[in-house]
Amino acid sequence: MVVCPNCNKELEDGTVFCDNCGAKVFETIFCPNCGEKTSTEFDFCEKCGTSLKEENKVSEPQKNQVKPVKPAASGGTVPALQMPKKPIPKKVMLAGGLCAVVLIVAFLAKSLFSGMGGADNYALYLKDKEIVYTDFSKDGIQEITFNLLNGEYVNESELEDVADSVADYVLVSKDGKRIFYPDRSSMEEAGFVLYCKNLNKPKEEPIKLDSDVRSFQVNDKGNCVTYLKGADGILYQHDLKEKEKIASDVEEFKVSEDGKKIGYYKDGSYYVQYTGKESVKLASDIETLAYVSDDISTIYYMKEGSLYKREETAEDKQKIASDICDVLKIYDTGEAYYYRKEEVEYRSIDLVEDDMASIDAEMWKPEPPKSPSWWDFGYDREAYDAAIAEYNNNYELYEAAYDEYRAKLNRDDIREALMNDTTTNVKFSLYYFNGLEEVDIAENFAAWSGGYAEESPVAVFVESRDMSEITKVKMSELVVPDRTGQFYDYLLHNVPYSSMKYLKVAVAGNVTEVDYEQTGIQNIQVSADGNLVYFKDNMEEHSGDLYRLEIANGAVGSPKLYDTEVSDYYGRFLSEKCFAYYKNVDSGKGDLYIDKEEIDYDVRTTYENCSANEDSENFFYYTDWNDEKNYGTLKVYKNGKATKIADDVHSYWENPKGELLYLHDFSRNTYKGTLFLYKNGEAQKIDDDVMGIIPIRQN
Repeated sequence: MVVCPNCNKELEDGTVFCDNCGAKVFETIFCPNCGEKTSTEFDFCEKCGTSLKEENKVSEPQKNQVKPVKPAASGGTVPALQMPKKPIPKKVMLAGGLCAVVLIVAFLAKSLFSGMGGADNYALYLKDKEIVYTDFSKDGIQEITFNLLNGEYVNESELEDVADSVADYVLVSKDGKRIFYPDRSSMEEAGFVLYCKNLNKPKEEPIKLDSDVRSFQVNDKGNCVTYLKGADGILYQHDLKEKEKIASDVEEFKVSEDGKKIGYYKDGSYYVQYTGKESVKLASDIETLAYVSDDISTIYYMKEGSLYKREETAEDKQKIASDICDVLKIYDTGEAYYYRKEEVEYRSIDLVEDDMASIDAEMWKPEPPKSPSWWDFGYDREAYDAAIAEYNNNYELYEAAYDEYRAKLNRDDIREALMNDTTTNVKFSLYYFNGLEEVDIAENFAAWSGGYAEESPVAVFVESRDMSEITKVKMSELVVPDRTGQFYDYLLHNVPYSSMKYLKVAVAGNVTEVDYEQTGIQNIQVSADGNLVYFKDNMEEHSGDLYRLEIANGAVGSPKLYDTEVSDYYGRFLSEKCFAYYKNVDSGKGDLYIDKEEIDYDVRTTYENCSANEDSENFFYYTDWNDEKNYGTLKVYKNGKATKIADDVHSYWENPKGELLYLHDFSRNTYKGTLFLYKNGEAQKIDDDVMGIIPIRQN
């Protein structure tokens, strides 16, 4: 006998549908791997994840079963929620500024799903201010939340911040079976009520995990949640049945992919704890936590100006360097770039070339000419008029001489002020650590300049001249409104690029001074693998020259002029070798170029266009953008060809499968549009009255 799960009527063995209420009936089976009791309702064992398909003889394929993808390095981290408390500007940026969205109530977040390894055959969007899920099947639409804003009234000016805040707190498990999300959120509270819902059981009640949750992470299998609760930072772990307290006063944490190892930072100390064991303190008196490895076995941190490394298996910490100002980058290999600073005092007069010193030394105060008197000329009108003419001419000469004398007095005041004025210049020095020892990279590192590769220890930067080498300002050209004020900033403002001297490239500690005479390098961009560098120079009126530099097997080439009249709007790598940039930018629109080829014109540059999926070869962009209606023509560039997708597109997102969701014909009056799925060159309507797309980001 079997029992109907809906009406509890006893049925004959092998019954598929209840003859009383029509509910689907599942057989009880046992997992072939772990022996756990389960049923034919599931394709995978809920305990160990083993496939049950061989055992599942009667159940239909689950529509929502999805293909797993590579988990994120961060383990599905969701940052702390901060709900808005006052009106905000009416402009929203989708996925960290990657796609433009204005006045949208949608959950368009700057880093939504950061660390998420979601499946690829579903979509999430916002409708009627609630989160909606669909697997694109006929009956696959589910409303996930039912009281997202807890009944609070939200005016139009607050809609975007509600979206930005709440949307960061939605994660779908790696296998696509469960969704973790906030509901009953209040704009007056820092935390939210966290729920978990089984997407394969739409009618099943969601699990309320906890309230006042600030941030959380989900493990690979989607059956363990680690989260921070309340203002006291209490760290819990929940197995979807019960919660266990880990620690209090926690500021930040990180969890292994299986959820069995937790690293957390509290009260200046870092701890590591395994499930079922006591925590172990790795380090104390931490001022800045600089790096935590993915497996939480190694940390780098700053303490009293020194950089330390502590490994879980080591007996004690390792001191990397002292007197550190800041860390530029720490790599998984243990290599690092960091820099120190030194304050050097200068007299301001040493920055001025006094080319007027000898002239001013010989200059005396001029005496005004004596005015002629009528009586001195015995009433000789003609002689008197001639004397007056001569006097007027002499007085003009006097006034000119006195203007020069007044300028001399001003310069004397400047000299005195500069002589008594000292300036403290901050000098930065860059270093590289190879895992064993420190290497000196640059003595005058321009900390504001340059960039580095994410995947290999390559740093590209400008080294400044020493202050004694800076081109001095001539006294004859120096005009200072405040004669008694500080002059240093003014002087450097007059020679902003004369302080920059060398373009250098460091590859794993080997430094190359590039053979290139620069005038004012800007926008240095380094590919992730460190093999290509682009930068701009000779910039005038927001445009200039684009240069390309190649690095191969540690050998640094010479910069080559790549293109001219390039906009100062930032370019970006589309892949390790593909680079996009703009020309003729005006009012947020310009001509799009990719690898020196003009792709399109009237392209929106206000926000960075992108492919939403980092593994995709697609590059999406807008043309003919209408600021008033807040939509434009969406196009995609792929394999050297630009293709139009649709007009009147407000926002878009590409899922990990490479299929595109876009919101069409969005109204600024109703804050609603029509959601479409675009694949294989055709658009399929998904839903009406959609307020926004919830992006799916995959790391």
